[in-house]
Amino acid sequence: MSVKRRAHLDPSVPTASMGDIAFLLIIFFILTTSFAKERQVKLKDPVSRDIYAMKEPPVFVSVDKNGVVWCQGRQCSAENLEDNVKSAVASRPEKLVKLRVDRAVRQEQYGPVFLALSRAGVEIALVGQQAREKD
Repeated sequence: MSVKRRAHLDPSVPTASMGDIAFLLIIFFILTTSFAKERQVKLKDPVSRDIYAMKEPPVFVSVDKNGVVWCQGRQCSAENLEDNVKSAVASRPEKLVKLRVDRAVRQEQYGPVFLALSRAGVEIALVGQQAREKD
């Protein structure tokens, strides 16, 4: 009686698609981090007819209704804002900062933020909502 033996096969995991999966995960995390930077801060944007759409800048600064300053989703003081912004835009060719100020905040509260951003040498893009035309 003869016994047939099967050829011994090495179990292997196909890894050709692992690179694709890693690439998709990287894209996912890059896209979601820009949303996470401002998720903590709840603001009511000012309204104007002169507002237009713009591309997303690399740096986000917000002033909430209590006058608290947020840079890249982290709370900071107006005194430290200049250094934080300078380090955030240092390696970027575009020196643009997106500034959101709650509509209830008075000029005395957001004035020091403007001064710190201008000392940092960045271009400031203010954020608001476009006013609807009345019929």
